[in-house]
Amino acid sequence: LSDPTREKRIEYREKTIRTWNKRAYVFARNTDNENNKRRRKAVFKFLRDCGIDLAGATILDIGAGPGNYAIPMAREAKEVVALDPAVAMLEIIQKRAEKEGLTNINYSSEPWEEIDLDRLGWRKKFDLVFASVSPGVRDVTTLKKMMDASRNYCYISKFAGQRRNNIQDKIWHRLFEEPRINDSMELYLPWNLL
Repeated sequence: LSDPTREKRIEYREKTIRTWNKRAYVFARNTDNENNKRRRKAVFKFLRDCGIDLAGATILDIGAGPGNYAIPMAREAKEVVALDPAVAMLEIIQKRAEKEGLTNINYSSEPWEEIDLDRLGWRKKFDLVFASVSPGVRDVTTLKKMMDASRNYCYISKFAGQRRNNIQDKIWHRLFEEPRINDSMELYLPWNLL
């Protein structure tokens, strides 16, 4: 039997991946500014303040994008797995890693929703499972999977509450002739699980 909701979600995910592949290089350039550098510095300070030591750690970065966190983490960690379904994002990380001589990053383009932790040997494998504004971690199932991949710590940052962008919604509807799916996770979900 087919599940129309699941099929719609997969179709939406594939469209989203194509969009991120198209805008990967622009996104990478736009996130390499002072404001984002300050944000990254604050995130790393927060991790240190929480007692998370990246030195020698194994880290999974869900929705790694162009490597804004994976690259600095790899400078200290034993191993970083950069997971992003947009292959163009992983290509950017690989180029950045090669430029810095980093050889401890592994890459996966499998969507987080489809990851089988046991098949990959990822259950309780990572010292830190990290997801910064990642659409892959969006509901109870994907959040629990994140926690199941961690043997120590999880870090998740998302926008608080649903984000509405009327212009994006209208453009999406015009391009794809369907409403844009809002996949944002409400703030209460992680708090209730904790």
